[in-house]
Amino acid sequence: MRPIRRLVDQQFADADLVPPTPMIESTSVRLNQVVVAGTDMIGVMNYDAARAYARSGELAILPVKFSRQPPHIGVMTQTPQVSHALGTFLAVLRAQSKAGH
Repeated sequence: MRPIRRLVDQQFADADLVPPTPMIESTSVRLNQVVVAGTDMIGVMNYDAARAYARSGELAILPVKFSRQPPHIGVMTQTPQVSHALGTFLAVLRAQSKAGH
């Protein structure tokens, strides 16, 4: 089971509710947006992406806050050496993660 799925299931359990059976599980923000926008399904995505889709009118953000921290993200590279651009990106990613964004 994917970490985000465990988080969602735990939210339902914490509210004494049975979690819904997943229709799909995807880590693609764009795929999730297309599926949610075209159906009566709900989905989970990072707040910045959800806010952008809400601003454009494609999705609505439900007033739900997770009681637990979402899972950490990771980055994999082909080699241990990274370019200056990737190093800068990783530094920004780490800083934003520590800041709670």
